[in-house]
Amino acid sequence: MGQCFGVTKSNERCKNKVTDGQYCHYHKNQSLKNSSKTKGSSKIELKSSSARIENDNNKHGNHNRNQRPVYKIILPKAPSSLQSTVPARKKNTDTGSIYMYTLSHLLTDHQKRYNFLNIRALDQDQSLENSNASKLALQKAFFSALSAKNVDGSSHGNLKSSSPELVPFDSKHFILVKIGLTTQPVTKRIQQWQKQCNHDITLVSPDILKQASPSSLSSLFSKLNIDDPYYSKNKLSFNPKGFLTNLGGRNKISEGNFRCFNHHDNSFYCQNNLREIERKIHSQLRYEFGTVEMECVNCSLNNSKRNTPKGKDTMESNKVIHREWFVIPKVSLIEVFLKIDFICHHMGKQTLAK
Repeated sequence: MGQCFGVTKSNERCKNKVTDGQYCHYHKNQSLKNSSKTKGSSKIELKSSSARIENDNNKHGNHNRNQRPVYKIILPKAPSSLQSTVPARKKNTDTGSIYMYTLSHLLTDHQKRYNFLNIRALDQDQSLENSNASKLALQKAFFSALSAKNVDGSSHGNLKSSSPELVPFDSKHFILVKIGLTTQPVTKRIQQWQKQCNHDITLVSPDILKQASPSSLSSLFSKLNIDDPYYSKNKLSFNPKGFLTNLGGRNKISEGNFRCFNHHDNSFYCQNNLREIERKIHSQLRYEFGTVEMECVNCSLNNSKRNTPKGKDTMESNKVIHREWFVIPKVSLIEVFLKIDFICHHMGKQTLAK
């Protein structure tokens, strides 16, 4: 029977007696370490790609009583730039507003032709062919006005001879509007247009009928002679809130008529399919009223200043044309509101196939 070869915490040889082997049952682990012991401290490396443990002897094999095992975690090297596997969330462009606006002075100035604002009729034959009988007179009257002269009696000498159909806009029977979409607040979008074109802009919506005074509305809609095809036999009347109630004797407007109109934003809210809705509205109005191009002199001047060398006049080559404008008979304006609301309501509820 021999003495255990193990080393205690006090750095002394174990006094236990052993009958089999060189270590007692308290120090059997030291027999395993001593088999691979080298000069200095021993190392135990775990076969792991993510961690390594370094140990300067166990509690009985350490010559420094106060030293404790040190565990060092070695993580796999990270790539220089980590890219998320989660795709970025795409901005929702299907929800937004449909709005209509016109130039502010066209709501107050009447029976004038504006040399700074010219319009060009597009698809004249197709528009007339597609128009029903009730719209035909309005269309013909509008297109016949394309041969008219300026308010001062002069011809359109400032226009290209190759574009005789480009004439100043006459606001007597028609209202010139643009219909667009936005995912921003409508007021912010209107401010952007005003800054770009340097024209005062007014939103055209059902609310404009209650915000304006009855006298201004009468001047807006009732400048129609009895001999005109646009004449309404019924006298215009207004409800207590200022709504025009019997325009043309068939169109009635009230807050309950609209399901998508947002009075706060003066626009028609679309829950889904915003861009498809705008295309549908443009297509519908193009079918009924045709379209026009608007030459904006202010935008053209700004464009010319940016692109023209000093001392040269290239205004003609810097003309800016705004598209997708519509010339709508004033007596049909409320009908257009109802159609826009109908399209926004029904297409906004659908989930269209991509």
